[in-house]
Amino acid sequence: MDITEGLKKLQQLHLAGGLTDEEYALAKQALFDHVETRSEDSLMLMDEDTDTITDPETQRWGMFLHLSMLTGFVIPFAGFILPFVIWQSKKNDLPGIEVHGRNAANWIISQVLYYIIFGVLSFLLIGIPFLVIVFVLSIIFPIIAGVRSSNGEVWKYPLSIRFLK
Repeated sequence: MDITEGLKKLQQLHLAGGLTDEEYALAKQALFDHVETRSEDSLMLMDEDTDTITDPETQRWGMFLHLSMLTGFVIPFAGFILPFVIWQSKKNDLPGIEVHGRNAANWIISQVLYYIIFGVLSFLLIGIPFLVIVFVLSIIFPIIAGVRSSNGEVWKYPLSIRFLK
């Protein structure tokens, strides 16, 4: 097993709750200690303290994942489906995409709930301004997340309900 496979398996265990943060850090360090030569370009490196990803391919696909939500303005429902397709198709190759996929999925699900709630409240006229706010945020938030992802940052969407952890 090479180091990238080991990191993928460790991260999957950690994300699934099989390893605590401390156990994950120790196992990751032990994996690095056993590798004599390693190229940082071939690794997906994620700094747990600052939520940054230094792998350029993960940064790029994270940006695509977030910005793909905007396709719904051109093709109906594509903005809800395409991020999930990117997330699921790249999560095995790029373990760092997992956190971007979860953040985007949480925002998409939250956004749908907000549209439903404020749509119902619009019959009382109180929901109309909130529908406008959610619509504007559905444009702004993916752009911010895409830019942050291209810079190697992991951005959690404000107002997003954490369904997937």
